This record gives sequence, C-alpha cells and structure tokens, in this order.
Amino acid sequence: MKMKSNKKPDNSGIASPMFPVITAFLSLLLGALRLCHTASKPMAIRAVSTTTGAYEAKIQWQKPADVVVTGANSFLWLWKFDAVPCCHIAKLPCRLTRMFIVCLLLFAFNCKLLAGGFDSASVGTNSAQFLKIAVGARQAAMGEAYTAMPDDASAIFWNTAGLIKIKKQSLVMMHMPYLADMYYDYIAYAQNAGSVGAWGFSMQYLNAGSIKKTNSSGIDIGSFSPYDLAISVGFACYVTGYNKEPWQRFVLGANGKFIRSQIIGSDSTVSADVGINFPYMFDNRFRMAIVAQNIMGTLRFDKYEYPLPMVFRFGTATEISKYFIVTADITAPKDNYAYLSMGAEININVAKTATVSLRSGFNTRALFDFEGLRNVTIGTGIRYREYSLDYAFSPYGELGNVHRISAGFEF
Repeated sequence: MKMKSNKKPDNSGIASPMFPVITAFLSLLLGALRLCHTASKPMAIRAVSTTTGAYEAKIQWQKPADVVVTGANSFLWLWKFDAVPCCHIAKLPCRLTRMFIVCLLLFAFNCKLLAGGFDSASVGTNSAQFLKIAVGARQAAMGEAYTAMPDDASAIFWNTAGLIKIKKQSLVMMHMPYLADMYYDYIAYAQNAGSVGAWGFSMQYLNAGSIKKTNSSGIDIGSFSPYDLAISVGFACYVTGYNKEPWQRFVLGANGKFIRSQIIGSDSTVSADVGINFPYMFDNRFRMAIVAQNIMGTLRFDKYEYPLPMVFRFGTATEISKYFIVTADITAPKDNYAYLSMGAEININVAKTATVSLRSGFNTRALFDFEGLRNVTIGTGIRYREYSLDYAFSPYGELGNVHRISAGFEF
C-alpha cells in the first residue's frame, strides 16, 4: 500500500521501463537458444562505443552481433571499461557454463539499463508495495530465496515458469496477520495442461483495517479502510528441445495481473511478470531461474502517478542430497538496493507417506533500517500424501513478528 506523498517523483530523463525489460528477456531467450546450437563455437562479449556516447553489449559467435542489447553510459560503471573494451569467453568447456555466464552478464547489464533506481534514494517512489510481500510459509521460511524452486500454484507469484512442474492440479492458500494489525491473504490454483504447458491464477489481498479520519482541527469525521488487491493469470510452456527430457529444456512463464489499490480514493492498473527456468545441471542437482516482476503499470493518487515496484530476481537451487536443499537469490527492486537471500530445507521421512520439513533462511534486505532481531527466518512443515501444511516465523525487530500459515493440496 502506498500512502499519499506531496513530493512528485523525479523521473526526468528516465526512459519507459518497458523497452529495457523486453530487451533483457528477449536477449536472454535468444542468447540461450543460440547457445543450444553453437556449443563448439567461440564466443565473445564486447562493449562498443557509438558516436552518440551510448554503449552496446554484443554477444558474438561466428556471425557478428547475433544478439545485441543497447544501454546507457552506466554500463561503464558496471565494467569500469575504457575506450573499446572486450571480454572474451572463448571455447569454454561446457555450453551450460557459457550459458550461466551470459545470463549473469545480461542480468546485471539490463538492471543497469534502468537508470534512476536500485538505490536508497528511490525508496518511497513506487506504489503497491504489497506486491513485494512474500507469499507461502515454506518460501518465507527459506529466507524468500525461492526463484528457482516453485513447484506448486504459488509459482504464479515467485516464477510463473515453475508452473510447468505441476503434475496434475495444485491449490495453495495462505493467511498472515501482518504488521500494525494488517492481514494478508493469498490463494492460487494451477493445472497441468499436458504437452501445451501449465496455467494458473491467483489472488493477493492486503487489508489495513479501519483507520480514523479527522479534519484539519483533529475532529473525528469517520473512518476509511485501505486495501490492496491483485489478481493474476499465468501460463508456462517449454520453448526449446521438444525431443529432449523435460529437465533438459528451457521453460518460459508469464502472467498478467490486475491491480487495485485504495486509500481514500482508489486506482487500478495492469502489469505483468516474466520468468525463465534453465535446464538442470550437474546430474539434475542444480537449477537456475531469472524473473522480472511488475514490469509496467502506474497508480495515480491525488494528482501524481507512481510506478509499480519493478523487481528483478536471479535464483539458484542446489540439491545437496535427496533430503537437503539449499537456495540462493539475488533480488534487485527498482526502489531500493539489491539484496541477497539464502535458505535451506531438510526433509525427514517419518512414515512411508509423511514427511516433516525443517527450514531456515536469511536475507540482507533492510539490514540497517531498524533494530532488533530481523533478516532471519525459521519454519517447519508437514506433508501427508497430497496435503501439506507449513508455518514460518519472520521477526521484524522493533516492528514486531510475522507468522505465516499456508496449506497446499495436489489432486
């Protein structure tokens, strides 16, 4: 929920976010597709100065500029390059290694394209902050490092490409008493659509309760009840290697969402998320994913418009053993600094059809914003046949503690 501000955000000189976001994901997808067909060809990544002072990042194989992304001079800060620098990645031993490096470079490069954000000076300039509140007790207990892990209907929030892992149907529900007497609810349903892919929809709802309204003299003149609502519909499908096993293929996921926010007045908008899951690596024990959330849309309060909180995520999940998983995410919200999240889950079989899970995690978000126990999470869960029940505890220092309870069904 975004409260009204008398200060108009300074967005001068900032291009529409749609072009760099679309460019980022098209370049990632095209680059990945190209890598699948050029495993033995040399490759280079080159930054080229143009007459206009801008820079181009080119991924080159035998033909120059197979994939080209253009950006601003901030690319210099990222690489600390002078004149016409060049970074070669030639004849690496494995196409997956090359793919991993390319994805990291393009992720960092396209974050820098969106100049004017990703720092503390941007705090408070975006609306609909409820879109960044983590859903699911399992996910929160793992430090919110979940980009590469979704395997149920909650994938619509974390990474829509994860819907592809649903075998039949999935239903997820969460209730969370939030800070300052607010509460947050989430429900999602998803279904496997066979060879076509998978689809699903979800609803997020944050209620801030009743707040007294007074006039300029402090006299009570009633009350108002702020709330935020988002309804999303998503789809995931394989985009490469139709003659390969599922874990050897790229998965593309996207969703569209309707968002409504009300304080005293209200406004609505639409937005979208895009996610990519990469083929599993190292005997199917390591996976990667990249996501862009809330890539467009603004909400108007009073006479000013505020953009939605765009977020980039890059995540990994490592299966240390059948019973132990470690996850790590780098999250870059456009209205704050990027931060690191890590989580772990231990699964203990207590019966043939029952499993108990122990989880913990941490993240570096808002590390110095308040005092007290914070930035760490713990949780547990139990799964019996197709049913699961999870709990997470997230302390927020002097602001209080948050308890999440979620349930899942597969049928």
